[in-house]
Amino acid sequence: MEKRIVARKHITYEGLLRVDELYKIMDTWFMEHNYDKNEISNVQQTTAKGKQVQLFIEPY
Repeated sequence: MEKRIVARKHITYEGLLRVDELYKIMDTWFMEHNYDKNEISNVQQTTAKGKQVQLFIEPY
């Protein structure tokens, strides 16, 4: 599995996404670096074009 670290970045992605896998990757990174995850915001919108998800997460 490819690992990427994104800090202070905005990610735009179109296509299928497994949110549970994304959370596992983030949780693993936070654990490996002795952080807790602080979820500032989690907004999900369903439109005619599909689902839009905005996550704002920071280390704590």
